[in-house]
Amino acid sequence: MVSWRTFLSLVLLAAAALPAEEINRIVLRVNDRIATQKEYESRRDDRVQMLASAQGLDEAERRRLVAEAGRATMKEIFDELLILSRAQQMRVIVTRDQINRALAASRERYGLASDEEFAAALAEAGLRLDDYRVRLERQLQWQEVIGREVQPRIKVDEEAVQRFYRENADRFRVPERIEVQEIVVLEQARPGDPEGLRALADGIHGRLVAGEGMAEVAATHAERGETSALVELGWVERGELDTALEAAAWALAPGEISAPVPARGGLHIVRVAAREPAGLRPLAEVRAQIEAAEQDRQYEREMGRYLAELAARAFVAESLPPDAAGYRELAPPAEVDPLAPVATRSESGPEGEPEAGSKAP
Repeated sequence: MVSWRTFLSLVLLAAAALPAEEINRIVLRVNDRIATQKEYESRRDDRVQMLASAQGLDEAERRRLVAEAGRATMKEIFDELLILSRAQQMRVIVTRDQINRALAASRERYGLASDEEFAAALAEAGLRLDDYRVRLERQLQWQEVIGREVQPRIKVDEEAVQRFYRENADRFRVPERIEVQEIVVLEQARPGDPEGLRALADGIHGRLVAGEGMAEVAATHAERGETSALVELGWVERGELDTALEAAAWALAPGEISAPVPARGGLHIVRVAAREPAGLRPLAEVRAQIEAAEQDRQYEREMGRYLAELAARAFVAESLPPDAAGYRELAPPAEVDPLAPVATRSESGPEGEPEAGSKAP
């Protein structure tokens, strides 16, 4: 007697032998979940389109990702099927009320008042409302599985936070900085009269050195069109100012005022309001950053382990398109740098939002 696994494999092989136009064949089965050729092609094409318009990619990297789009898409589908199959094994039930609440939340997020408006917006993205409800159901199943079986593995304790802070102290150092204000004596105040402009600037400088407030002096002359209002440049580090202003500002002690400095737009009178030496940001200031990034790092690691565990126990039958072959050999994502900018991880589940282009977590 032929086993059910052998039977499924034979079905897949038979489907692969038929012309594509005659059947929307099954390309991947994971336990009792399947993916079809049309689903694969649609998602692969979406990925390629997203890469074509992605910002910040050099052409070599874009070409590499496009060439890998088939394998990446199939790996994405494979991971989804593992999780959704596990949801079925765990008897995860998503109720109509849960889907309706998720639908309402999606509608509100896009500022749409009714299901009819939302359906129209989905139609513009090539989706039907019923299809979107299926997506939401899968997302909720995904979230339930991850919440039960992956999230408990993620633990960020105080010892780990403090150890990272000690071992990476250089990454939390801040350079010396100064808080800068300025008044610009405008060139148009004395057009064609550089000596008159210098005399005006020297007079303003004298009032400031005598103790008059910068805001008041600036306001008086700004009304006449002679100066800018007081400009708060805020905290700056070395190398952030115009070369001439840089030299003048960094030579000042807190409270001191520079002589008029020629720079863009006129003569600049600079005041250093405060100065902070180089130092180490306190742990209390960076704790939340370290904890959040460490949670993301652990999530990526534990998700990888969890998916490998599911894959090791799963029945998998494949009839792959040529450009998806070897999808399981894709290198895992690079180790997450806890202090690098971290994109918010997706726990929404398969396929995501309709207009995002990326259809898997």
